[in-house]
Amino acid sequence: MSFLTADEPDDADVDLAAVGYRCDHGDCTYTTPEFPAYRNHLTRTHNVQLLQAEPWMADGACRNHPDAPWLWFPHQGGDTDTPKAICAGCPVRQQCLTYALDTNQTYGVWGGTSERERRRIRKQRRAS
Repeated sequence: MSFLTADEPDDADVDLAAVGYRCDHGDCTYTTPEFPAYRNHLTRTHNVQLLQAEPWMADGACRNHPDAPWLWFPHQGGDTDTPKAICAGCPVRQQCLTYALDTNQTYGVWGGTSERERRRIRKQRRAS
């Protein structure tokens, strides 16, 4: 399961009607110029959960990364070092980690931590 914010991206430098939204989930080749159609495709076909966008999310290093959101949601056993390295310099890393812990995000890299690392943090919090 992956996650996508519920708001439409607003990149003034990209003509999305010309470029479109391309699904990179697995072997999927779905492409559409419409964000609502793309969002519906992700939620219905790939079981992507939509998140309520938080104000700090706009400042995330992942926000406009060309491989977002898939880079932060690797398949099991996939690369987490690359997104963690990007998170290391992110100005909202701590807010992201706090959000992930508070909302029990069990998939993907959040705040520079993997699913396993967040489970460990939750376990330590419960023990103390």
